[in-house]
Amino acid sequence: MRKITRRNKLAISLGLLLLFFAVFSQSLFAFFVSFEKYDGRSLTIGVVGEPPEVREEQVNFKQISFEDLNKEDLRTFDAVFITKENLAEASEGKYAEVYSQSDIPFVFIQTTKSYLPFIDNEHSYHDEIFESLKDDQYYATLYIENNQHPSGHFWGYGLYNDKENKWNVKDVYSRVFTSIEKIKNKQN
Repeated sequence: MRKITRRNKLAISLGLLLLFFAVFSQSLFAFFVSFEKYDGRSLTIGVVGEPPEVREEQVNFKQISFEDLNKEDLRTFDAVFITKENLAEASEGKYAEVYSQSDIPFVFIQTTKSYLPFIDNEHSYHDEIFESLKDDQYYATLYIENNQHPSGHFWGYGLYNDKENKWNVKDVYSRVFTSIEKIKNKQN
């Protein structure tokens, strides 16, 4: 049997410390980086796709379909989210008018091409004309066209340090909710 030397003990201790740090680095990240949670009024968000996981209990999601965009009175929602899996269909020209004539914001989740493919009724998400926008650094893009923003206005929400993890994603949603509330307050 080999004798454990002081050098070996130090190497083992250092190895265990590195292992501990690697395993708990995400928890440490959450401990040291503080993101503000949305603490405003209750919001009701329509979602084309799966509702996201968020920290806020006062935000309620209702799944809707593309058909609902044309049929349903969207004023019952504070905003509508369209998830990544639905962006191509969301860019079909028949929906451009919905986005531009609604008084509520539309939030395009994980679009790499900003809001432009969604308000252009002649082109779609995968058309080459939008390829120059492909590396947009936003996780979510909010678009609204209303009395306060008659020619349309957008906000982009990036991830902290451009890293996608559950804390950074939840932070994006908190900031989006804050913007939605500010828009609603200006309308009232």
